[in-house]
Amino acid sequence: MLNTYPPRGIARIKDLEREYGLGRVQAWRLQRDDKDFPRRVPIIGKTFGWYRHELDFYFDLKREKAGEQT
Repeated sequence: MLNTYPPRGIARIKDLEREYGLGRVQAWRLQRDDKDFPRRVPIIGKTFGWYRHELDFYFDLKREKAGEQT
């Protein structure tokens, strides 16, 4: 499936927790274990985030796959 989602900016870790329900450790595990999970992008110094449109695409794809399995 091709990601055609328009760019919406960068989500930081607190945004990830609030908007997607993922904690810091869960995000780290997904990044380590799931090749489809979006790669984080550096913002400044040790600060990083994820492109929101890539997160939207990832979670929509996961929901779609879960729907196919039921």
